[in-house]
Amino acid sequence: MADDKKKSPLDILEDVLEDAKGASQAKKATQQAEESKKKKEDLAAMGEQKKAEEAILIQEQLDKMKEISQDPAVQARRSQDQAEVNKSQNKESSQDGYEIHQLGHKKV
Repeated sequence: MADDKKKSPLDILEDVLEDAKGASQAKKATQQAEESKKKKEDLAAMGEQKKAEEAILIQEQLDKMKEISQDPAVQARRSQDQAEVNKSQNKESSQDGYEIHQLGHKKV
């Protein structure tokens, strides 16, 4: 209190303004921190929502692929492809004994 009597009214007013300025800056900092925290929470919630949506879409695609693989037309195509591969392998193995071996020729 002794200091207050020695200070001029202008100095006291400046001190009050500085205190008010500090309080308003602290309030702004608190608001900014709350806003950034809320934004982070919103982004995290959106990320989780997107992950859930993507998981659903992926599961739907997997189900469609399973349905397609169970389709009789697809199974028939696969069996045809396998039969073709087996046929070509059998053909190659049956021709193993019919190779032509050339004898070396001497040049004169």
